[in-house]
Amino acid sequence: MGDFLMSIKQMNDTLKIHTIGTEYIEKIALLINNSYRKAGGWTNKVGLVEGLRINQQYIKQLLKEDKNYFFYLKKDNDIAGCVLIKNHDNYAEISTLAVKITLQNQKIGSQLLLFCEHFIKHKLKLDRIILQVVSARKALSAFYLRRGYIKTELVSNYPASAIIGTPKQKQLTVSTFEKHLINKKH
Repeated sequence: MGDFLMSIKQMNDTLKIHTIGTEYIEKIALLINNSYRKAGGWTNKVGLVEGLRINQQYIKQLLKEDKNYFFYLKKDNDIAGCVLIKNHDNYAEISTLAVKITLQNQKIGSQLLLFCEHFIKHKLKLDRIILQVVSARKALSAFYLRRGYIKTELVSNYPASAIIGTPKQKQLTVSTFEKHLINKKH
């Protein structure tokens, strides 16, 4: 897969995307948990969900599954963001997209999302993407809507499991978003 990985030009920086190996599990878990649970970033779920978003054991499990692709992005020799792509054969799911709090609002999440779409279309040869967002996260929903994702009618209860945290609000729901990647004719 090394031939597919790409660099992203961002202003004067080159951000390199790599596959996550076991040596980065601890750093990735910390990045995801800080991004999703700590105050300061606009993508967190403070006040909505408590507990860890992910643990190291679950990341190890995800890495063992053949149809999962876990990537991280480096900026200045530091892990700046990460994302998980799950191949479900007829569609791909984007999950755990996270950007280091101090690097948010620098288009890194947007660039990771573009990378995912490119990888899904050209490497996995799929044209349909789904992702889920906590319904109460209006700014995050708007982020995906601006990037061409459509909110579906599928809304489910927040999965109250030890792996992704416990909802602090009753009736917390998750909305499903979808995007179809279109082949442009030249």
